[in-house]
Amino acid sequence: MANRRNISFRMGDTLKITTTPVMHCEGCENKIKKNIRFVKGTKSIATSVTEQTVTIVYDGRKTKYEDYVEAFKKIGYDIEKK
Repeated sequence: MANRRNISFRMGDTLKITTTPVMHCEGCENKIKKNIRFVKGTKSIATSVTEQTVTIVYDGRKTKYEDYVEAFKKIGYDIEKK
């Protein structure tokens, strides 16, 4: 009988936020992406100046909302869940 491994794959938690001050250009988006990617557990970051949102997919076992609050503060933004 063949051995079977139980492999669990976690897609990640999703956090959708708005920033204060608002993003107004590509430079703002790049600043966020370049810095927030270093928060432990971050898998992907998508920004939208048009919608004024940042969507982060992350591993909830490695980080929490408060970690993102602190990371955004370091680069001059406050965040709020959308």
